Amino acid sequence: MRTLQEGELVVETTLSCVSPGTELRELSLLQREGVDIVPTVPGYVKIGRVLHAGTSGLQEGQRVVITGPADTGPYKARWGGHVSHSIVKANGVISIPDGIDDYQAALARLAAISCHGFRLTPKRAEDHVAVIGLGAIGLFAAKFYECHGHHIVGFDRSPQRVELARHWGIKAEIVTETVAEHIHRQFENGADIIVDATGISAVAVDAINGLFMPPKQKPLQQLSRYVVQGSYPDVLTLPYDPFFQHQTMVLFPRDWEPNDLHMTFELINKKQLNFPSSLCTIHKPEEASEVYRKLGDRQTSLVTALFRWV
Repeated sequence: MRTLQEGELVVETTLSCVSPGTELRELSLLQREGVDIVPTVPGYVKIGRVLHAGTSGLQEGQRVVITGPADTGPYKARWGGHVSHSIVKANGVISIPDGIDDYQAALARLAAISCHGFRLTPKRAEDHVAVIGLGAIGLFAAKFYECHGHHIVGFDRSPQRVELARHWGIKAEIVTETVAEHIHRQFENGADIIVDATGISAVAVDAINGLFMPPKQKPLQQLSRYVVQGSYPDVLTLPYDPFFQHQTMVLFPRDWEPNDLHMTFELINKKQLNFPSSLCTIHKPEEASEVYRKLGDRQTSLVTALFRWV
């Protein structure tokens, strides 16, 4: 590895994690800014230990989440999680609190994306929440609302993902009709908040009528909210009239912020949030090709995957 510059450190990777929607979209060249970095080092999340602290002020052996760009040598990378060692700047890492193991930390970093959407969305204690799409981001979003006392139901066409949600204590239902019909069976007046974590443009057309319809000629208490939390290709088309009739606030949370990760860590430390081992499988790095193939299969029960490096 090259000589460290001021404020840089070497991190040895212990676990890396896949963000399926974002990574598969980019690897399929459906994300325009991803075209110029192919071939690339995939891997959205990287957990590791400081191997050489340099002048960074951190301690060797300290466990960190890498949050900024990493130097992965001759290989291009947007996140570059799937490497054994990388050079990063000290301001591109967040320390992992004592008491939180690497598995919890890796999934906390991925869950921070869902936390960002949760934090940005205006909420009331009495809100009914429908989460559509129970992949990783949808599951995490459902859990954040559930942790904070909201009445939440998750929906997915995959029986395996619905079962995974139920195993984690999330009320969930298999979708066999329109999403709106399923939502109204759970919430007579519709959902106050819909979190769409599917990454499928057509879902909005199906789901929008599942929102609460504000009565006309009466004071509006709260806008209906539609949170576009999934990872989409270039174009997302929303039907104007039903969004207009429901007086819908549409939110597009962008990625995550350090406060989202800190909030997730805090929930873990308070025993309000715990990522069960059933959420994902742990693999050897040399199994990556097959794992990514399975994650790209619409019929898969996998929601994400981890790779163990040491």
